[in-house]
Amino acid sequence: MSADLPPPQAVVLRSRVIPARFAHGFSTRIGGVSPPPFDALNLGRKWGDAPDNVAENRRRFLAAVGAPERLYVARQIHGARVVEVRAGDDARALADVEADGLVSAAPGITLGVFVADCMSRHASTPTSSVRRRRQNPTNATSTSRPRTAGCSNARV
Repeated sequence: MSADLPPPQAVVLRSRVIPARFAHGFSTRIGGVSPPPFDALNLGRKWGDAPDNVAENRRRFLAAVGAPERLYVARQIHGARVVEVRAGDDARALADVEADGLVSAAPGITLGVFVADCMSRHASTPTSSVRRRRQNPTNATSTSRPRTAGCSNARV
């Protein structure tokens, strides 16, 4: 690559069913800096890629999505725990928290999830309040999921 050319931009896919007012995107491998075996736009920190590469890849991804320059992710474990992210939370500390879902009512928070053989679920609402549902041990998946005001369970 010539030094005169700008670095390639991250390529993201966008959903036509998610309103444009919600910054979102699904990453591809195009436009990152990680060498093989991570192959360009690696966003995960736990597989041995250089931390500086992952940080630059995340910066490029967030720029392509049009989101603030901080990505909140958790350490996914195939469980039912959901964690609320608040303004001012430390993104690095959250990355060590074991959870499979994130929710936030704070403006400007960018939540991320890693998927391979699992499906992700995304829910959004124009309101900004989040309330927890009561625990019901007979249904761990739905009871551990916070309920976002204005977004009924039928729509989640």
